[in-house]
Amino acid sequence: MIIVVHLHTILQQGGHNQLEVEMPVGSTIGELMGLLNIGLSLEDIIIAVNNRTANIDQILQEQDVVHFIPAISGG
Repeated sequence: MIIVVHLHTILQQGGHNQLEVEMPVGSTIGELMGLLNIGLSLEDIIIAVNNRTANIDQILQEQDVVHFIPAISGG
């Protein structure tokens, strides 16, 4: 199945902020994060699927749109 992925700010890969990724049916967001080598902890990232917040255990569906957004910190 094809998943549309939007990578925000520091997560962009090769200057691209949008990717289409082929995943096996039944894949989770956590598996997608592993495939894309997103190494941020869950406290440091916001995940949205089809404009709704999601967690790493959510099972993806064909043509889902996933956003990985690094949390902002400062001090």
